[in-house]
Amino acid sequence: MKGIPEGTAIKTENYPIVIWRKSCGNGYVFAVNGGFMEGPEGLGILSAMSAEMDSYEIYPVLNAQNMILAGYPSLADENAQEMERVYSRSVKKVFQELVWPNLSVFLQKYDYKATCMMTPQYDYGDENLPDGKQMEYYLKIFNEQAAETGLSGLSVSDIPLTRKLEEDNRFLQDALGGYDVMSFYGGNLEEGQIAEALETETLASVRTVVEEYDDGNAAPVGFLSENVTSQSTLGDGLLYTYRSDFLVRCMETALGYFSMSFDMERVAYPDGDGDAWEQLSRALASTISTYGQQFQGFARTTAAECDAHIRQLLALDYSSSRTDDTLRLQVEGITGPAWFILRTHNEAVSGMEGGSWQELEEGAYLIEVTQSDVTLTLKSTDERFYH
Repeated sequence: MKGIPEGTAIKTENYPIVIWRKSCGNGYVFAVNGGFMEGPEGLGILSAMSAEMDSYEIYPVLNAQNMILAGYPSLADENAQEMERVYSRSVKKVFQELVWPNLSVFLQKYDYKATCMMTPQYDYGDENLPDGKQMEYYLKIFNEQAAETGLSGLSVSDIPLTRKLEEDNRFLQDALGGYDVMSFYGGNLEEGQIAEALETETLASVRTVVEEYDDGNAAPVGFLSENVTSQSTLGDGLLYTYRSDFLVRCMETALGYFSMSFDMERVAYPDGDGDAWEQLSRALASTISTYGQQFQGFARTTAAECDAHIRQLLALDYSSSRTDDTLRLQVEGITGPAWFILRTHNEAVSGMEGGSWQELEEGAYLIEVTQSDVTLTLKSTDERFYH
């Protein structure tokens, strides 16, 4: 893989090398630009290296693919003048009549489940209050689409986060008699702000926090506290970059993990005509199509379902051994299904006891483990052994 320098006349063949591999008999030499090894990308690079060097490689993964709609829906009529200019209708009608029909088609095509991180309102400083009937409407259609309803911590108002959450809790109590929020969207909020938010009554039931990925994140998933997990989005799906694409490929390789956020606040508060839903929907459709076609073997999950996968992954312990064509996997700490990636060279899985398997691509298999003792039978795919 090569880097592309900006603003230079360097010829393509002279672009700087980012990742390089050289075979030396039965071994390999790998060279990687050091910066890529410092972040989560390094997990994918090391996983790929290890799989190249050994006759087989088996390791646990999350098996979770998420679509996070940040700030969707909002339930108040806001920014009325701009909405009338761009759409000739209110923001509530835009979300209901334009956005959701498009979203549901995109998601259904590739069987993704949306996690809708709603905010009852974007602007807490005006007099436009959220509509409880709209909340009931969305809960109904989200349930029909197997979508999850979480809560976003972001707004366009300059008010403390705890104050926003108090307002949200008051609305949820009035509209529904209360609502147990399982997932919370923290976006790029600071660690201290999120910790303070989790102490509020509004988020008392939260089990996972979705954060925006940045280079300073220690890990893409983990525990924020004893009871709450964290999961990072891998980029804004409305803005495709080669760097975010590379990060996604690394996370799929290392963890079978994908999480893309879509900033739906841009629809209600556009910075320009380029943020009109007609343009944004094309970008969203392109992202879902790109990743939906590439990683179809992994499970489509909501943030709460991903949370269950995270807890299972971090709780398990395993060991593997091989005798002839039989691979044995022993797993401890599982309370439900757990998933592994098996990589082979010139071999294929022909049978399994203790779970199930499916081929992800040539030489790579997703293994679902349902028992603590698992055996896999491998067969050679090298044609030289058939003559």
